[in-house]
Amino acid sequence: MIDWKFSTKHIMILNWWLPDSPVKDRFGIILDGAVRSGKSLPGSVSFIKWAFGRFPQGGGEFFFAGKTIHATVRNIIRPLMNASVYLGYTVKYKKSDNLVQVTTSSGVSHNFYLFGGNDERSQDLIQGFTAWGGFFDEAPIMPKSFVDMAISRLSIEGATVWFTSNPLNPGHWFKKDFIDRAQEKGLLYLHLTMDDNLSLSEKVKARYRSLFTGVFYRRYILGEWCAAEGLIYPEFASRDDLAFDFNGDWSQYGEMFVSCDYGIQNAQVY
Repeated sequence: MIDWKFSTKHIMILNWWLPDSPVKDRFGIILDGAVRSGKSLPGSVSFIKWAFGRFPQGGGEFFFAGKTIHATVRNIIRPLMNASVYLGYTVKYKKSDNLVQVTTSSGVSHNFYLFGGNDERSQDLIQGFTAWGGFFDEAPIMPKSFVDMAISRLSIEGATVWFTSNPLNPGHWFKKDFIDRAQEKGLLYLHLTMDDNLSLSEKVKARYRSLFTGVFYRRYILGEWCAAEGLIYPEFASRDDLAFDFNGDWSQYGEMFVSCDYGIQNAQVY
């Protein structure tokens, strides 16, 4: 059973493309933010509903893309199959064809092909394909060449794109080329946190918050695009753990340690 509880942002995800929406003319939507904030299932349900709303005649060809096809089936297709009983669709996964066929109760069908953006060669797999719409699950972990090629396949009038994303380094190509330029590219950008996922209890959210510190807390819990700034040890991922006001008295800090990076090819550093 799926615990359907929708926050304001989730309702927006499900309805932003409807005819009376003020943002209905956007080329697509980016959903990014914290872990367990509810991006994949509302996003993919919206994508399916949009496909039948925009192209009610059926016969369309769309795609779901993830790091691998296996990950896409696990993270997107299986939950969609579970959700189909609530949505009034029949969802059939044809593994041999990497194809998901979705059919309404009135017999209208669309085809959704599955692609894996695993490495730079992945762009060759989608080249030549003409798509009516596309859904990227965790777009930042795919090669930029694959994402760019897949977007170029959306040549049908009215084609639209969906992205989900967990944050990584702020210098990442997806942050710079898509999130920072969302308005320029005609994309709707929504940032989500665990508080947007109303199906999570306070106890579960507290457990997640206790699992991470420093830069990983900022990424996974706050959903911020941030970097560790060259730090190796996770214990020192937060600048607050390193910086202090020094008054010139070393005695208050007790025993001192000096670390050494013994260099042969490069300079030795203390």
